[in-house]
Amino acid sequence: MMIRTAIVCVLALAPLDVPAQTPGRSGWGDLIGKSSSIVVGIVEGSFSVMREPRAPVASKQLPDGNVITDLPDVREMRLGVVLAVRAVEVIKKDGRVKPGNTVHLFIPSHPSERAPVLLHKKRYLIFIEPMNPNNDAFTGAIVSRAHRGSATQAPFTPASHYVVVMGDNGVVPMTPRNSNAIPEVKALVGERRR
Repeated sequence: MMIRTAIVCVLALAPLDVPAQTPGRSGWGDLIGKSSSIVVGIVEGSFSVMREPRAPVASKQLPDGNVITDLPDVREMRLGVVLAVRAVEVIKKDGRVKPGNTVHLFIPSHPSERAPVLLHKKRYLIFIEPMNPNNDAFTGAIVSRAHRGSATQAPFTPASHYVVVMGDNGVVPMTPRNSNAIPEVKALVGERRR
C-alpha cells in the first residue's frame, strides 16, 4: 500500500516539471510584437529610483539636548529600481541596444502587473520597450547609486531607460529548463522579418 501511494504521489507531481515556457506565459508572438528589442543579458547592478520627500523633514529638540527627527516614509519615496543589464546578444534590434552595451531597465515598486525578478549575475532573455519619456510621475526623481562605499545621485531620465514587456512574462531565466527559448524566439523574429 505504501509503495502504491508513493507512485501515485510521484505521478501526481510529475506534470509540474514539464520543460515548457514559464508557467502562465502568453505566447512568444505577443511578447515579440509588443517589444521594441529582445536581449539576452546579465544583470550587473541595481540602483534605487526615489522621489524627494513630499514634506520637509521635521526635527524637534528635547529639553535634554537630544533631537527627534521625523523621517519620511521610504515606501512613499521609492519609485522602483534600475537594473543595469549587459546585453550579451540582441535578438530583436531597435537601433539603440547593441551587444556589449548596458541596458537600463526600470522595475516599478508598485507595478500594475507582476513585477519581474532578476537576480544579480544571472542570465535572462528579456523582452523590452523604451519608457515613456514624458511621464510626469518621474519629475524630480533621482537615481541613487552606491559605489565603493560612497553614494551619488543623478536625475532619473525615463528617455534613457527601458521597461520589461508584459510584467514577469517578459523575462525568461536562462536555465536548462528554458534552453529552447532563445532558438524559438530567434526563429520567430526571423519569420517576421521576411
